[in-house]
Amino acid sequence: MSEYVTLPDEEKLALLQAHCLVPVPSLDRTLWCLHCELQFSVRQARVYRRDGQLWLECGTPNCDGSPIDWAEYPWWDENHPLTKAHMEGDEYGQQHNGDHDLD
Repeated sequence: MSEYVTLPDEEKLALLQAHCLVPVPSLDRTLWCLHCELQFSVRQARVYRRDGQLWLECGTPNCDGSPIDWAEYPWWDENHPLTKAHMEGDEYGQQHNGDHDLD
């Protein structure tokens, strides 16, 4: 059985840094989730305990995306401005991927 838990900020950040495939320098980092196709703050990522281990879940309601599903930009949407910027090597896309306001 799973139960959601609340961790101190330092522990949550360490858990995110250990399991995310993209850099997470702070809890203010924003990422995109492939499951729900939405941007979220990693501060909102849910943590749950199952069989004695801690697991991470997307920060958007009703989404069970995990760190393997999280990205700096929505690479699955070729028409999204951030994806276009990244593909073109645009300075904005290179410097600001994932570090902008939530839509």
